[in-house]
Amino acid sequence: MTGFEADVQSLQKAVKATRDAADQGGSVTLKSSISHVNEGMDSSASADVARKLGERWEKNLADWKRLMLDYANALDESAKSYQDTDLAAKRDLSRQGGR
Repeated sequence: MTGFEADVQSLQKAVKATRDAADQGGSVTLKSSISHVNEGMDSSASADVARKLGERWEKNLADWKRLMLDYANALDESAKSYQDTDLAAKRDLSRQGGR
C-alpha cells in the first residue's frame, strides 16, 4: 500500500467479524439469567425490578445487535465502493494505454 489505498480485504474481514459478533452476542438470552427472581419472589418489588431489568437487557442487546449490523453494512458498502473505484481507475488507465 502506498498510504492512499484502502485495504479492501481487511475491510471485508472486519465486516465478517462484526456480523459474527452481532450474531453471537445477539443470541445471548440475558433475561433468562434473572427469571428465577421472578419465579421465587412473585409479586414482590424485587420480582418487578428483576422483570424490568430483564426487559431492559433484552432491549439493549437488540439495539446493540442492530447497531453492529448497521456498522457491518457500512463497512461492506465502503469496501465495495473502494473496490468499484479501483476497478474504474484500472479501466480508465487501460484505455489510456496504461497498465
